[in-house]
Amino acid sequence: MPAEWELSDDLPDEDVLVVEITPPWKMYFDGASHKEGAGAGVIFVTSEGEVLPYSYTLTQNCSNNVAEYQALIFGRRLAATTDRLLEIWKLPSDPRRRTDIRRRATRFIYYKGTLYRRSFEGIFLRCLSDDEKDQAMEEAHSGVCGAHQSGPKLHFRIKRMGYYWPTMVKDCIDYAKRCQACQIHANLIHQPLELLHPIVASWPFDAWGLDVVGPMTKSSGGHLYILAATDYFSKWAEVVPLKEVKKENVADFIRTNIIYRYGVPSLLKKVVAKSKRDWHERIGEALWAYRTTVRTPTQSTPYALVYGVEAVLPLE
Repeated sequence: MPAEWELSDDLPDEDVLVVEITPPWKMYFDGASHKEGAGAGVIFVTSEGEVLPYSYTLTQNCSNNVAEYQALIFGRRLAATTDRLLEIWKLPSDPRRRTDIRRRATRFIYYKGTLYRRSFEGIFLRCLSDDEKDQAMEEAHSGVCGAHQSGPKLHFRIKRMGYYWPTMVKDCIDYAKRCQACQIHANLIHQPLELLHPIVASWPFDAWGLDVVGPMTKSSGGHLYILAATDYFSKWAEVVPLKEVKKENVADFIRTNIIYRYGVPSLLKKVVAKSKRDWHERIGEALWAYRTTVRTPTQSTPYALVYGVEAVLPLE
């Protein structure tokens, strides 16, 4: 091939989505030259044992990049032969489906053997397999600092941890419905419907709600009650176990603690379902799970509203 010829990089099948890699071929090459000209011979042995011989006579002056030119020539001549050995999937012929696939594909990235999906916030979420998604739901729902949230809140928690799979909303709802602790300790509301009269708070820690829960099953430390308080603005919560409810204990609690909302006791019951005598030791875990779970009224976690950043969870 003359040196002044330009190489074309316009190769066919640029829109192929998936190509199955077949076993490697074998190539045997040899060449000869004399004063009248030069020639080259190539023999290909396919993965199926088929032998493909080729020979060429080189009658014109060649450049020094012989290997590069020969690779391009042989590759283009063998394209028709290799097509029948490759199984390919192209975009569907339906224009609407083709447009939809191209639009969805822009949100995914394949990096170092791992598939990621870009969220609306610009964060890349790692796509999980079936086994990995079950482990993620179990850890986020009932693992260390798990809050036994409802399905939508469980979905939000896993997504904030940086994970994604296509059916995660439905799977999280189904997982919460199958949780035995959630079914046993679910709220049963028997009161008739009534108009709500919300308490308005203008800023964090502006107004608080206090409640005493108990008596409960006596713990190994002798505690019978839980004293809880809730900030109406951020829903920040603090709880403390009490052996007895006295004005001195309540006054000391108000001076030194700030608590969240009324739902903490029911959350605590789910956490200590297996052992009912260690609930005073599990309050901290239940409280951490509550602080790092998104609340429906604020659409954010209490931790983020108080400190301005999200907490790093054990699963992360």
